[in-house]
Amino acid sequence: MKRTMVIFVMLVTAVAVLITGCNPWRNVGEIVYLDEEVYVYEEDVPAGSVVGVSESRVAPRGRGNRRRIDEFEYRIVRVAQVPPVDVAGTEVQANDILIEGNVAYVVYNTAGDTFRGALQVVDFRRPDHPVITVEIGLPSADVNAVMVTNTDIYIAGAWDPDDITGYDPANPDRAFIARIGLDELGDVTAADISANKVILDSFAATGIAIKGDSLFVSTGALDGELEILTISLEQTTSVAYGDLRDIEAYRGGVIALQGTDNSGLLDGRVLTVGQDGAEKAQLVIADFGSPEKKATIEVYGNKYAFLGLSEAGFQIVYLRDESEVGDPVESVFTIVNPIGLDWTTKTDTNSASY
Repeated sequence: MKRTMVIFVMLVTAVAVLITGCNPWRNVGEIVYLDEEVYVYEEDVPAGSVVGVSESRVAPRGRGNRRRIDEFEYRIVRVAQVPPVDVAGTEVQANDILIEGNVAYVVYNTAGDTFRGALQVVDFRRPDHPVITVEIGLPSADVNAVMVTNTDIYIAGAWDPDDITGYDPANPDRAFIARIGLDELGDVTAADISANKVILDSFAATGIAIKGDSLFVSTGALDGELEILTISLEQTTSVAYGDLRDIEAYRGGVIALQGTDNSGLLDGRVLTVGQDGAEKAQLVIADFGSPEKKATIEVYGNKYAFLGLSEAGFQIVYLRDESEVGDPVESVFTIVNPIGLDWTTKTDTNSASY
């Protein structure tokens, strides 16, 4: 029997919603509703080679002559495509996603030097009919990360230096974090977020995690740091780390995904970090660098990590307790980025959430 798991996969220009749903609130955006089953196929390889599920691609129904992997245990259906948000005349790109219950919180940014972003809330109580319930455009900020608690939403990214009072180009601190109360979400404006943001000591914020009463924010690549704040956004500690792409709460501290841009590394890494910000252990992610691209890590059951690895696709890894510093990560399952499908020409996997 096929299993069902709720997974959102973020591509460069839109959100591909897999096995999702909604409630009857107003639909802010023009969602394109689909009913397209996605099969997992074996990779095309030279004759005589052995191919496992860990080397598979995804393709929509009826594409190509590759052999479908019948023993794949999950039924994947693309049910909707969310159009990119228009912010001040710029279509922004989906960048990070977090699922809480039957709601998905999606944040957006803009590639290149333009600062445009957004926060979007998608309700998917009906598995075949997701609905956008809230959309806040930010004309002066790239939003790279989102975190939700019982009372608040935290968003983080990079703020336009032209809109930062006292900005010094010689010390390019434009990473930011902001907090929005869930009970005021429908009334918050871009001006409210701007007035209450906190500027951090780095180029851009890339991830947010909460552990107890501490808030962890990863920043990078230039002058990357792990910033530790209180949940009321008072800064307490910072530890230097090059090119942290994302973080999540994990066991006694946090777990981080590290790229290669301005980090001095040849391969990416998964790092475990204590609550004081000190590194505890590392696992190498070969062939992953993610220069100036979004990549994410999300932990399942304290044993597995779901990795959205931009140019390196989607990967599930096993977090081995016995790993030594410098050990390569053990990959459980990999899906490379789809190329040449009817709904895309080139993709990066920016984020994944279950």
